[in-house]
Amino acid sequence: YFRNSGLINIHIPADADMGRESLRKSYEDARVFFSKYYPKYGQSDMLCDSWLLSPVLAKLLPESSNIIRFQKAFELIRVDETNDSAIRWVYGRTDLPTHELQEHTSLQKKIKASLLEGGGIGAALGILKEDPWKH
Repeated sequence: YFRNSGLINIHIPADADMGRESLRKSYEDARVFFSKYYPKYGQSDMLCDSWLLSPVLAKLLPESSNIIRFQKAFELIRVDETNDSAIRWVYGRTDLPTHELQEHTSLQKKIKASLLEGGGIGAALGILKEDPWKH
């Protein structure tokens, strides 16, 4: 799977700007940082393990969604259909029955509808493509 030795894990802060230019700058800044301070990792593969990479989201969200644009920058290596971390991140809690989950955003509405139909969200591990902006 991996093109280079060494791996860099991509962390997505809860308040991250998922816009294309912000992501591009973050990836470029990471390359500069690692090249300068940890040269061994300057060209290492970047991995992300997150519910944001779940293939289920591609069925729920429009192509114009920042989440879908984020996903397209990665080649999936592994999918975990049982991962329920999306519930914690999208709703802020995991202790409510599905029918009581809030529906303030379109993402919350779509995920809740999917859950009520018996679906799950899951998560995936992906490697950042060599040219993540070429779709």
